[in-house]
Amino acid sequence: MDMQAEHLSYFLQEDLFLLQSDKSLYQNINLNEQANDAANTQPVAQNPVNAPEASNVTVAPQTITLPATSTPVTPALTFNYLGGNQKNFLILVCYTDIDHMPAEHLNALTGTLTRINYMQDDVAILNMAKANSKLWTDISHFFKPEKLLILGKNALPAAMPALNPNEIQHTAQVKTLYTFGFGNMLGNKDYTRIFWNLIKTF
Repeated sequence: MDMQAEHLSYFLQEDLFLLQSDKSLYQNINLNEQANDAANTQPVAQNPVNAPEASNVTVAPQTITLPATSTPVTPALTFNYLGGNQKNFLILVCYTDIDHMPAEHLNALTGTLTRINYMQDDVAILNMAKANSKLWTDISHFFKPEKLLILGKNALPAAMPALNPNEIQHTAQVKTLYTFGFGNMLGNKDYTRIFWNLIKTF
């Protein structure tokens, strides 16, 4: 049975004398073993670990637009009144239980106005008990009166300059008459006469 020369060395402790044909085989085996040993002892080259590069992307700053806040608008002051105010003649009355005037009092007033050449469209009749504002500054700014007739003390506007009753006078360039209310005048001949003597020249 044939046996390779390298295996015989494990069984034979004596020196071996190789044939010329076996020497080349034995030398090749030794060279292969040396090459394998050298390969196993070579340091293994490790792939370098590259650190992640910093991003070169430029992030644009974000602009946050807040919703615009609108300033609340105060609605314009208005008044509920009778008449057309075509001649800037303002008449102030006071009735707590009705929007404007009782029919009896309104008829007496319009009859008096007709006698001094005024129609209801010429005047503005404002019930102070129902007015949106009782301030004289608000009332005068809205109506812009040139004549002012105040019928009764309860019809006086707030912050109104002091007035003498039953006397024609000027208040802030407004021709003014402060006199009795129709509730006091009707049925009272003296009050009615005083009122008529004043209003016919007003």
